[in-house]
Amino acid sequence: MRLVIPPECQIGAHTFKIRWSRKILDIQDARGGGEYRQDLIIRLMPDRPITATFQTLIHEAIHLSDIVHLGSESKLAEIEVQTVSSGLAQFLLSLGIEPDFSQIKEEVSNV
Repeated sequence: MRLVIPPECQIGAHTFKIRWSRKILDIQDARGGGEYRQDLIIRLMPDRPITATFQTLIHEAIHLSDIVHLGSESKLAEIEVQTVSSGLAQFLLSLGIEPDFSQIKEEVSNV
């Protein structure tokens, strides 16, 4: 079953943009990132395998959900987020979900 990933998602009362962001993530040496304080955005590194990108999206959503619902600093340890995102991605993919990132746009940045 194809799942089209929209360019925005809701976490708590907030709407987050989902964007490809090679420049910023290269600087951060990261595969993904989420920002809550200034921009409400989930950044993904383009040109990675779809399954890895899907896991990264879930990973960042867990971090942001943790921050939005429990306060300004993440309460979950990185290993906990990694374990849950990996397991959840595997579970969803095993159900036949095929993520489609065709609606995601490149982030316009001043970097």
